[in-house]
Amino acid sequence: MQCQICNTEEMVKGTVPVAAQRGKLTILVYQIPARVCSSCESFILDEATEMRVAEIIEETYRSSARSAEVALYRYAEKEKREDD
Repeated sequence: MQCQICNTEEMVKGTVPVAAQRGKLTILVYQIPARVCSSCESFILDEATEMRVAEIIEETYRSSARSAEVALYRYAEKEKREDD
């Protein structure tokens, strides 16, 4: 896979952090699996991971918006329940 930023041919598996700000709350999700450029360190998330990160940010905002200024969340796949 080629990097869209610097055109380097090598995108390797790695993990990245993503920060988001909602109102006065800053949310940091870390250890997100991604393809990372070996040259410029830009990254690509697959669609399922991107959707899960958005879900984590929204859930964290809803549960922490009034009681915190910064929230840290380690990325984790959503657990599947037997009735899913």
